[in-house]
Amino acid sequence: SRGLEFDSLVSTALVNMYGKCGSLEGAEEVFSKLLEKDVVTWSAMVAMYAQNGLNNKAFQVFEQMQIVGISPNQVTYLAIIDACSGIAQIDTAARIHATLVKSKYQYDLMVGNAIINMYGKCGSLENARIMFNTLPKRNVVSWSSLIGAHAQLNHAKDALEVFWKMHQEEVEPDRITFINILDACASSADLAKGNVVHVYVIEKGYENDVIAGTSLVNLYAKCGKLVDAQFMFERMEIRNVVSWNVLVSGYSQHGHEEKALDCIERMQCEGVSPESVTFLSISKACGNLGAAEKGSEIHAKILREGLLHNNYMLGTALVDMYAKCGVLSKAQEMLEQLPVRNIISWNSLIAGYAQEGHCHEVLKCFEQMQKEGFVPDEVTFLSMLSACS
Repeated sequence: SRGLEFDSLVSTALVNMYGKCGSLEGAEEVFSKLLEKDVVTWSAMVAMYAQNGLNNKAFQVFEQMQIVGISPNQVTYLAIIDACSGIAQIDTAARIHATLVKSKYQYDLMVGNAIINMYGKCGSLENARIMFNTLPKRNVVSWSSLIGAHAQLNHAKDALEVFWKMHQEEVEPDRITFINILDACASSADLAKGNVVHVYVIEKGYENDVIAGTSLVNLYAKCGKLVDAQFMFERMEIRNVVSWNVLVSGYSQHGHEEKALDCIERMQCEGVSPESVTFLSISKACGNLGAAEKGSEIHAKILREGLLHNNYMLGTALVDMYAKCGVLSKAQEMLEQLPVRNIISWNSLIAGYAQEGHCHEVLKCFEQMQKEGFVPDEVTFLSMLSACS
């Protein structure tokens, strides 16, 4: 095995294997023992870190390989662009793009499409458009990526203009195109434009696609058309946890808390397990209803699933739920158990005490949150004034 250890192809295969298994130490050990590292091996390390969510580490390796004189190839660029999309830092994105411009891959279609997507994740529409216009050839992925970039930033009108232009240039949209354009309409709650896109979805036969169908449910839910959202949901031949989350969230956000609670019972009966996003919506519904007993059941399920570990959003939602239900001892206990507290969790507890007229407890929380370095905001002071009055 010692002879194989230093073979580039075998080492690269080992790095890939360890990376897919999540054994970073194994991949690093193989890489460190390799006497001669080529672009394939370096690319495997970049991809390995990116796939395991260590995006900053991937970027370090990307820069290190260039320092030692190894130029990135297509695989390297696709891996590092994926990593950059994960951290969504515009300065890092610009550095990667600057390296790309100096290489022979600056007009590579796959890499160019990935760059458009990366800039969308980083919130830079201008750079996404520049990359799109730079490409000598564009395909459906290019157009879909640009539409997706607009959708990320809730620019529904601009996203639709890109969609119409794509149609004029006779580029056939695919399911990703429709998913992105529907998400743009949903984020802007633009039902009129969403209805037009829905017609295209039906014409192209994507209405029964689970992801496209979920996007349609999301569109109608975000626009407050819960009857239409439910109708679309029932028509879906296949539903997954994301489909359920969209419907539950829609009911919760638009004041139909009891229907949201009905959904969680039904989804479990259909063998779909709730996840963190589901419980966020359900916790909000329980809080708005003042359903303390049901909220405690939800809390118990969350604990059984082990979903509270390092999930400060879910923990904060439980603080808010117990506070709105008037179970302030549980709200206080939940806040104290949070590994990371924020102004939202403190405001929820303070509002709960204020609602019950516990002025002394409000003042104690107010002092403690400031000791922890949190600056009171308008919501905090409104609760304070309410308590004092």
